Amino acid sequence: MPRMAPQKPTTATATQASPNGQSSLEYIVLVAAVVSALVLMSDYIRRAFNAHGNALEEQLNGAVRDNSPATSGGGGGGGGGGGGDDDGGPPLASVEVATGTG
Repeated sequence: MPRMAPQKPTTATATQASPNGQSSLEYIVLVAAVVSALVLMSDYIRRAFNAHGNALEEQLNGAVRDNSPATSGGGGGGGGGGGGDDDGGPPLASVEVATGTG
């Protein structure tokens, strides 16, 4: 068998793209697209978080109102608490109001 001269290793030239360079460029473009999408949608994301926070605040305030003792509207034993959504547990606070008549 005839001996062949060793070939020079090929290097990437301007017309020949390196696979590693192309891969890096694709990742950079992908990250840039994701970041730009997040920047463009930041107002919508912020509004969604605020709406969720407001809904949670309303829910917690309603629970506090339902479990608070009656402070006005006399008569009858006890207080105004949530209209039928009692969970059967003991009340958080119980206040008896004595009237000063008599």
